[in-house]
Order: sequence, then C-alpha cells, then structure tokens
Amino acid sequence: MKDLSNCFDVNGAPLPKKDIGYAVSKNFKSKSGFHGKRGFYDKTLIFNRCEWRSGSLTFQKIYAYNLSVFCFFQIYLGLTAANVQTTLDLKISDIDLSAIGSSSFAKKHKFRAGRSVEFTASSKLKKELLRYLKLREWVEGLGLSGDVGDYLFVKIGENQTLKRLERSSGNWLIRGSPLFKGIPIISSRDIRQLSGEYFIRKSQGKISLVAKKLNNSIATTTKSYTSIDLESQAIEMNDFHEAVSSKVRKFDRATVEPISVNLASDCKTERIAAGSCSNLDGGTPLRREGFNTEAPEPSCGTFESCLFCEYFAIHPDFQDIHKILSLREALRIASLIRNDPEHYEAVVKPALLRIEEILAFVLDKNECYGEVLSKVEEEIEMGKYNLHWNRQIQALLSRYNELLIEH
Repeated sequence: MKDLSNCFDVNGAPLPKKDIGYAVSKNFKSKSGFHGKRGFYDKTLIFNRCEWRSGSLTFQKIYAYNLSVFCFFQIYLGLTAANVQTTLDLKISDIDLSAIGSSSFAKKHKFRAGRSVEFTASSKLKKELLRYLKLREWVEGLGLSGDVGDYLFVKIGENQTLKRLERSSGNWLIRGSPLFKGIPIISSRDIRQLSGEYFIRKSQGKISLVAKKLNNSIATTTKSYTSIDLESQAIEMNDFHEAVSSKVRKFDRATVEPISVNLASDCKTERIAAGSCSNLDGGTPLRREGFNTEAPEPSCGTFESCLFCEYFAIHPDFQDIHKILSLREALRIASLIRNDPEHYEAVVKPALLRIEEILAFVLDKNECYGEVLSKVEEEIEMGKYNLHWNRQIQALLSRYNELLIEH
C-alpha cells in the first residue's frame, strides 16, 4: 500500500500498467497465478484493469460509481458546510475552479430562502473536485440516456440511465456495502451541522462571518449552531448512534450480553452448509438461550436460521468460516434482489449481526483464529465462495444483473 497508494496520477489519469505490475512484483516475489496475496493484486489491479476501464457496464461498476459519487457529495458538504439541496442543484458550469480556496467559487439560488447563496471552501476541495470530475467525465462517455445536463452530482439509475443524485440516494448504497459494516451512519444534515460548529470554533466566536459562510442569518446561526459546543454535540451523536445500534441488535434477544455459540471442538458434530451441527440425535431445533420469540425460529434446511439454534456449532477452521462468510454474501445479494426493507430488518440484518457475533466469539477464544478469518475474507473478496454456496451466489448475481437491465 505504501508503494502503490493510488492507482492514479496527480491529474486523476490511471497509472501505466507496467508501473502497477512493477509495484506488485517488487512486493511479491513468487509467481502464484491468481492464488495467494500476489494473485489477488495481479487479478484486481492488472488483469481486471481493462475490464473495469472498457468492459461492459456491470452492476459492480454501477454500484462502485454511485458509491463514489455519494462519498464525494459527503466530502463536499464537509468542506463547504453548504445546504444539502442547494448543493444537489449545482451544475459544473456554476463552478469557477480557479476561485476555490481564495473566494466564492459558485453561486446558486436557494429557493427556500428566495435568494442566491455563495459557496466557499479551502483549497483541499479543488484537489478532490478535480478527481471527481474525471469520474463525471467517464460516466458521460458511456453514452447513457438521461436528461441531467451538466449537473455536478449524477448517478446511474434504473435502466442504466443517468439521473440526478437525490437526498436519499446514499441509504441503499451504504446499507448494501461491507465498507460501512458496523459503522454508525452520519447523515448529510449531520455533516453540515458538524461543519458549522467547526467553522464557529475556528472563527473564535465571530458569528457574523460564520453566518455568511453558512448562508444563514445571524439569528439562525446563533440558534442552530451555538447552543452546544463541538465536543458535546459529538458525544450526544455517538450516544444516540450507540443506543440505536444496541436497539437494532437486541430486539430479537432477552439479554444484553453477547450470545455464545458451540465450538465443534467441545462436542460431536456433523458438517452442514452453515457450519456444523451437534444435533446428532435428530432432536427438535430450539432457539439458543438468550434469543426471544422475535428471533428466527431454527429450521433444519433453512441454513440462516441455524445460526440461532441451540445445536449450531462451528469449527474455527477455514472450512466452517468459509461457509459462514459465503452465507453472509448470499444473504446480502438476495436482500438486494428482494429490495424489501421490512424483510431486511426482520430477517437479513439479524442474521448478518449474528454472523458477526459468532466470529467475534471465535476470535475472543483464540486470537490465532484471526489469521484464518483474514485468509477467508481475502477469498471472499476475490469471489471464491464455499462450494455449497458458490452456485447459489452465482445464480443470485445473474438475477441481480437481469433486474438492473430490466429496470
């Protein structure tokens, strides 16, 4: 990562293929095809390079593009403390790149206030904006339909058409991404609020200057941004997110403590698709102690429900951990296809959280198992799933691609 911290040069152009190949070969001497650590980088950064740059528009590319747009949108809000809707209304032609860092670089009408507002930011924004414009240029070059003009924030929507980014666009992107797993989500409004508090602190109490920066009246700025200090607000937000996370995690259980899982080394088991099972006598599946009736009821053959069973067990080895992480991937993709928020909250999310709880329990027993987990995670990232789940995952991916084309 130190030798190859970015696959693009300072102007946002992709590095020559030979430069990337040199960095990989310097760090991984042995040649191992697509296997092992070097294989992952060879496949991702070199062999898949042409496919990502000029191949067909797959759902992975669409997701990566849309997530990148949303991330830059959040960065933009953080550096400007601008109003959310006014930012979404910005066009490329509104922006004067040469003015970023020195004066107002854009002006836009704020309909709610009935007046024009100006945008200012530090020079840090210019670097990020230039990189984003490269991405914007790429999507324009795809020749997709959609009447988006030169609006700055554009996503790829249904039927592979270009659409303007919306306030809610980030919700499903974040929910479906392992990048944000376990991280409390900060809304666009929260980012503006925190940025405002930061500017107030840096201004040493000069509210009139901050009001101009935020395009608010002095009265609104005083009321909305200076009632509490930055530390208090951060603590309050963290407490809120912790409470929400705790409630989400524990609606299906009767205890606030983590619920353990049987280790296969402590009992006789047989291997199943989700891990292992200690119910060798064929008894009736039962919820593990600690889960209430809101938790999925265990049913042999419905493998995600096995995670909540009293008889479920796991070998802390590659095979069982590979199974459970492959199951996690299948659940995520199936949820995207179903696109049912209620089903996700009631069935999928508890299963995903239970998987994380099981893995945490295994690691807590022996930190050495972390090496096995890291190896499995690497296999999953390369699309190498457990044999039982591979066919189902490929079928789900195929169906998801079909839905993207249909819509």
